[in-house]
Amino acid sequence: MDVQLKVTKRLEIQGKPVMRNPGDWVNVGKQTAMRWIGAGEAWIPDRQMVRLIEDDSGIVFLGDTNTAMSTAAAYGSKVATCISDVPTLKFGRTLLWNPSLSFQGEMLPVGFGLLDRWQIAVPLCDYSMLACHVGTEEDRARTEQVVHDLRIPLYETRLQFVRRSPDMEQFIEQWQEQMADGGDPRQAFLRALYIHKPLILALPTKWWEGRE
Repeated sequence: MDVQLKVTKRLEIQGKPVMRNPGDWVNVGKQTAMRWIGAGEAWIPDRQMVRLIEDDSGIVFLGDTNTAMSTAAAYGSKVATCISDVPTLKFGRTLLWNPSLSFQGEMLPVGFGLLDRWQIAVPLCDYSMLACHVGTEEDRARTEQVVHDLRIPLYETRLQFVRRSPDMEQFIEQWQEQMADGGDPRQAFLRALYIHKPLILALPTKWWEGRE
């Protein structure tokens, strides 16, 4: 399939090394395309992105209803969508997304593809932000009782790729239960994570728009 490069690439064409520059279009296999897109080295138009999205994949939009509705409308031609008041694994491969957080849409097929191996993939908040830095004293104490050390990074819970299974449905329920008494959702997520121990992939911060 055709992808447009964002970086210079040294390729082998008909047995000969050839340099291709940013802006050039090259034809590669699906797995190579997804790897390059995930690394921020290439991109594809929306019409091709649809072809890469796995079957039974979709987005559950959360947060402010008006924002969710307008964002869902923009994505409706690319992938199945729904709007929910609470996180729910509507699809076999679900992106739980609160659009108050910007997201690079070209990463959709890559995120869904990661669920071949991982149960959940979530970007980190910030490389310098740890659990000891956010939430109330009571909230941090609750987390420390579960994880025993708050010197660990936080996950950006507004963007989660999740593979549906009974285990992961229980994990999502546990996360909601941990938030029932209020507090920071990222602290609640850490507690649920350490209780259920799903196979999680920590994505780099560049997965949400505007980050490097």
